[in-house]
Amino acid sequence: MESLMSRLLLLAQSTSTTGSATGDASSSGNNYWVLAPPVLMMIVFFYFLVFLPQKRERQKQDTFHKTLKKNDRVVTIGGVPSQTGITVSVN
Repeated sequence: MESLMSRLLLLAQSTSTTGSATGDASSSGNNYWVLAPPVLMMIVFFYFLVFLPQKRERQKQDTFHKTLKKNDRVVTIGGVPSQTGITVSVN
């Protein structure tokens, strides 16, 4: 555990001293460009694996709700056992 802490301390010291003593802005600005690709990859990951499927499922639900008519028979998501389903009244 102590070796891990010492390695993290050395890593933190080495990253804080990457710029020159005069405070060179160009070397510290490059660090942000190194972080940009992983952040963009996470955004793309969440879009395709989380947001897009939710959007598609919501569109399916919306079209299903729009096609319901008065006195249509449906079965609830709870799976209530019924031979004829449950009659819903849509206004």
